[in-house]
Amino acid sequence: MVNKFLFLLLVFAICPGSISGKLRVSGLFADNMVIQRGEPITIQGIADPREVIRVTFRASALSCQADRCGKWRVELPAEEAGGPYTLSIQTAREKLVFENILIGEVWLASGQSNMEHPMEGWGWMPHSGIYRYKEELNDSHYPEIRLFSVPKYPASVEIDELPERTWKVADPESVRTFSSIAWFFAKELHERLGVPVGIINCSWSGTSIHTWESEEILRQFKDSLGYTGPTLIPERTKVMDDFQANLRRRHQISYPRPGQIEEIRQLPPEKWSAIELDSLRSTASNIIWLKREIDLPDDIAKEPLALSLGRLNGQSYIYLNGREIDEFSYPEPVVTRIPRYYIYPGKNELIVRVARPFGAPSAEGKESSFFISAYDSSRYKEELADNWKITIQDAVPTPLPEYQNKPGALFNGMVHPCLSHNIKGIIWYQGENDIWRADLYAQMFEALIEDWRGKWGKKDMPFLYVQISLIPLPEFGDHSIQERFREKQHVSSPHTGMVYSLDIGDPYDVHPKEKKTIGKRLAEQALKIAYKPDH
Repeated sequence: MVNKFLFLLLVFAICPGSISGKLRVSGLFADNMVIQRGEPITIQGIADPREVIRVTFRASALSCQADRCGKWRVELPAEEAGGPYTLSIQTAREKLVFENILIGEVWLASGQSNMEHPMEGWGWMPHSGIYRYKEELNDSHYPEIRLFSVPKYPASVEIDELPERTWKVADPESVRTFSSIAWFFAKELHERLGVPVGIINCSWSGTSIHTWESEEILRQFKDSLGYTGPTLIPERTKVMDDFQANLRRRHQISYPRPGQIEEIRQLPPEKWSAIELDSLRSTASNIIWLKREIDLPDDIAKEPLALSLGRLNGQSYIYLNGREIDEFSYPEPVVTRIPRYYIYPGKNELIVRVARPFGAPSAEGKESSFFISAYDSSRYKEELADNWKITIQDAVPTPLPEYQNKPGALFNGMVHPCLSHNIKGIIWYQGENDIWRADLYAQMFEALIEDWRGKWGKKDMPFLYVQISLIPLPEFGDHSIQERFREKQHVSSPHTGMVYSLDIGDPYDVHPKEKKTIGKRLAEQALKIAYKPDH
């Protein structure tokens, strides 16, 4: 008994993780998957040490033996586009069967929020759906397009397996929450090439390039980054519980509770304090409520009015006499129309809710941009830059630690598990988080491209990327900073292609909603670079 125990310890030391030899396959293998056409099909995994594994796929049937650590690997011959097919992997005691497999083109989509941007938008960000997304969802029944979303996880070390593997057939439900750019790219390729397409979404909002770099590249740039080694990150359950808690916090900040406006209106006078708009940042609260009384002449109260509140730095809701008249997302100018039937002769109560997930809200703009007026302002106009009151009523929890921007964390936890799945190429949309360090970014981007190609074993793998578009100026500085970054984005590596996006940017939104054009432009680059011999 003791000898057996020592033997198991020795095996575990030599082959960590191999004591449990339950048959499994590595990578993204699952029902509904797409396998890259025209290239040998590599399948590898774990079984009991020295176990014989038999793999059957179409006309191919190969056997191999697991090594002393239980690792096994087979390579099937390349296949042309087609399907659906079934893949069988079995030992003397276990069997895995994968159904509804297609052979076609497989691409990986990676980057930050503009790549992640779901078709219907983010639940915690009001009105963040892409343009006409409901109409686009009506045209999303494509059984030969398959979608895979890599589970989010920042990791301290390279992980080999994902906690779940789910390929979804394209339909309105699966496309609804999927990366909009990746969807439009896949759809365009499918229609132009006439073959099945698999698209793997491996993106995370608000992330810097260093989190997508491998340990080898981080070591190359350790002096510039101040990198001293991997960060200790908690296990997956803890990380994702905290991540979900932070999403709930953002949702609370973005949306008032149902009926909350009436609660605010019923607050006694002592709950309100006078405040100057230019001192809002000193409140140190994520959510504030502002109130101002407006006395309207009888004749003016009989017509719709115009309201301007400069730029409210945060998600803002505007109420008049308890009725919501509009809402705005930072840093859009707050200019709106007040319907005639919302207005009372005499006293009117204007209430504004302004909220930001990080830092206190603020009001920006010249004093002259705060006013209410008749459409013909010569008839009536009242300045609104002063005489405001404030109350703070929302208890917002402190954000929990986040790890997605730790150096190497997303390469380790999200990219590395995908390396065993053969792909044709990569589409990339990232850079907004690194706009202040254009020169370093340019070097790290070139290094990432070559590193990922090497790790997939394809030195000429197509790598297509999107130029950052217009970025809201109050957050990211003047145009020259953005222009310099765009210049530095251009890479000289062969088999790369940049997509122009400046013409469809939004000066008031870091997430332009015209994603269909970007997806199609990436597909055009793919047709030129990846499929030129065929077209």
